[in-house]
Amino acid sequence: MHQPPRTARSPYAAVLAGLLLVTAGCGSESGTGDTAVPSPDLDGVWTLTAAPFDLLDTHPITLTLDGDKASGRSACNSYSGAVAGTADTVAFSGLAGTEMACSPASVMHLEQTYLAALQSVGTATRTGDVLTLDGPAGTMTFAPEPPVADAPLAGTRWRLDSILAGDTASSVLSAGVGIRFADDGSVRGSTGCRDFSGSWRRTGDRIALADLVWTPPVPCTDRMAEQDGVVLGVLETGSTASVEGRLLTLSGHGGAGLVYRAG
Repeated sequence: MHQPPRTARSPYAAVLAGLLLVTAGCGSESGTGDTAVPSPDLDGVWTLTAAPFDLLDTHPITLTLDGDKASGRSACNSYSGAVAGTADTVAFSGLAGTEMACSPASVMHLEQTYLAALQSVGTATRTGDVLTLDGPAGTMTFAPEPPVADAPLAGTRWRLDSILAGDTASSVLSAGVGIRFADDGSVRGSTGCRDFSGSWRRTGDRIALADLVWTPPVPCTDRMAEQDGVVLGVLETGSTASVEGRLLTLSGHGGAGLVYRAG
């Protein structure tokens, strides 16, 4: 393993433009014309428990509502968008998500069906701990998502879930991209084009990697090379680290960031 010359590195701030968020739907509103923020009673993290289509226990669907923002996990990918409404109506728009492929095909079919149903929702009601969304596609019922304990930073196998560029996210181009922080201060990982190792140190919410060495990159497509540059850029320049449940977010300079999922 060797250190590549600094002139060979891609400036990660420049290549973020090539890793844009992929739209998961047309983003049209359901025709209500509402622009108000929905009732705060709807806010929370919800798990889909019943729907007019088959659900998969192995790939849960979640919905997080926070004012006029909606996000969650659509069986396979992460998604986000806007939500507007009044006391009687609600409309989801601009839904977009990452573009990771999942198998079997039933997972991707479930994701597409859910996102289409969500964009057609017209009303939302909450009764106790039950959230109900109704629309032409039928009724979807949600329950509060149970709290998840934060995974430990060290000793957890983190798989890269998405790459952040400001308020947008892009999908990961290889399933083998990840990082692992060991209790002895060592770190190992992969960008998708090359493996790396070194040492790490955390001070408060700041995490710094040092003594990085990596294998020569394998032949990669242009987009994979862009991903390689972004990952290395965030890791080499130092970042803030935050763990929420099963997600680890490393935030670098200029709005660049990496979101890893435990497992």
